[in-house]
Amino acid sequence: MKEIRNFIFDFYGTLVDIQTDENKPELWQKMAEMYSVYGADYSPEELKDAYQTACRQEETLMKKKTGMDLVEIDLSNVFLSLLTKAEKKHKSSYKGSRKEAVFALANMFRLLSRERFGAYPRTISTLQKLKKDGKKIYLLSNAQAVFTLPEMECAGVVPYLDGIYISSEKGMKKPARQFMESLLEEYGLDPLESVMVGNDFYSDIQIAQACNMKSIYLNTFQYSQEKCEACLQEINRDKKKTYRPLMIMDGDIGHLKEINDAELVK
Repeated sequence: MKEIRNFIFDFYGTLVDIQTDENKPELWQKMAEMYSVYGADYSPEELKDAYQTACRQEETLMKKKTGMDLVEIDLSNVFLSLLTKAEKKHKSSYKGSRKEAVFALANMFRLLSRERFGAYPRTISTLQKLKKDGKKIYLLSNAQAVFTLPEMECAGVVPYLDGIYISSEKGMKKPARQFMESLLEEYGLDPLESVMVGNDFYSDIQIAQACNMKSIYLNTFQYSQEKCEACLQEINRDKKKTYRPLMIMDGDIGHLKEINDAELVK
């Protein structure tokens, strides 16, 4: 068995705890007010509908362009399209950078939609221990870079990362095997020396399964043993070989400091 040299982490629900609500009326009220600052006039209801429509259109276009089903749009394009479409209706007095406007709009959206956010209690100490042990640490996240890059800084994880792969920047997402393979190829990683760590059977564990890699499941949603087994049965359906991650049922990332390579043998 090869030594595990590389830890590839999911972000949300694995390194950090987060809860968002994009259906709050106050979110769309404040965002409509924010768009009006840039000369784009919407009612809250119009803005919500336009946002959801633009997201669907972006995803349809990307699927046609790439031929892939598991695509990830860049929400920056959506926030920009909402700005430019409204600007066409009347002359805007805003003369600043559209890039800066989109960044401000996107981050206001995220801050307003967030209910809670923060690194799990033992996230940083675990990353510190892995680095001390000479491990390489990478991020492979289904996420929006415009949201995630600032939140990574906020959570304090950036200094420990050797590479960052965010789905919106790559146009694809977990469990598409190509997403993981792209990271492995770019950084010259041996999949047999790498382990995927995440809290979702259908993205994190399934992509590791597709790439014949080891994985660790963090049960941060506190699923019952029965539910976890049902999820495993589903991802193993129609597979010749049964795949099983190492499961940390209490969801505490700190246990990674105690795991040795032998425990990762399937």
